[in-house]
Amino acid sequence: MNNSEAFSKELGYIRNTETRSFVAKVLDTLPDYFRHIGASTSGKHHPAYTLGEGGLIRHTKAAVGIFHQLVRADIQKYFCPEKDVKYDFINQDIVYSALLLHDGLKCGMWEDKTAFDHPLLMSKYVRQKSIEFNFKNEVVVDCICDAIKSHMGKWNTRPDTDIILPIPTNGLEKLVHICDYLASRKNIEYKFDIEDE
Repeated sequence: MNNSEAFSKELGYIRNTETRSFVAKVLDTLPDYFRHIGASTSGKHHPAYTLGEGGLIRHTKAAVGIFHQLVRADIQKYFCPEKDVKYDFINQDIVYSALLLHDGLKCGMWEDKTAFDHPLLMSKYVRQKSIEFNFKNEVVVDCICDAIKSHMGKWNTRPDTDIILPIPTNGLEKLVHICDYLASRKNIEYKFDIEDE
């Protein structure tokens, strides 16, 4: 099974077919470790159900699932007050896409531990793949990349590096961060066996 097959349900939430196809192609080019590692290589920063074999896949599914519940409850519109009538489906597609891809290079290209700059690496990777796959919607690519770059939120520095990650500045970026954050909490377990109502 390739990555796009593993995320077939989640990819189905992306309404724009070109965006969905692009995200699926990017998923299928990720390093093999993406399917196998846990969400936390140290085991310290994510709940037990996201550790071990396939844990990063489960974490990603949980983050997307949390956003899907916000969409269903129409809560996500409060993060984007400029859209005060109906939440823009393009924006939903951006959040779903960024969440599906945000940890795609969690360990860089070859490392065996979490790369602190993985948000920057993944953002650059998505831009490169948009050229390679001839995905021409630059606004969507920019928004996806900005949301990926800032998904760590306030945890944007580390004492052993000079790298400073951007923090979320708009509603889309904040949504990606909050969904990733909730999916990483040890006291919250996402139930995969409960169907959407």
